[in-house]
Amino acid sequence: MTVFNNLFKQQGFGLMLNQFGEDVVYCKYDGSERKVCAVVDRNPVASLEGVEYALTEEVTVTVANCKTNGIAANEIDVGGDFILVGKRTGRTPSRLAVVAVDLDGGGTVTIRLR
Repeated sequence: MTVFNNLFKQQGFGLMLNQFGEDVVYCKYDGSERKVCAVVDRNPVASLEGVEYALTEEVTVTVANCKTNGIAANEIDVGGDFILVGKRTGRTPSRLAVVAVDLDGGGTVTIRLR
């Protein structure tokens, strides 16, 4: 891990969560749930890969790569786990499926939902 990644893991992401974080509910395939703080990026409507003229909404959440105060990358079941998050700020949370996981090499995990 680089010095920057190490410092960001220790201090930077926590500051981002304080400023931009919101609570989401991580729902595991086994039925257990837990609330975590995440930075939510609500992307505009995008085309669905492989299907002509089909549109979809995609939301990404970035959380600490940690089981105690985030979501550890190695515990995520892509295609089986869900996250409850509002598709728009302040709206009723929707149950969105985990479709991909991206690691930054540091202390965060970005989870793409659809």
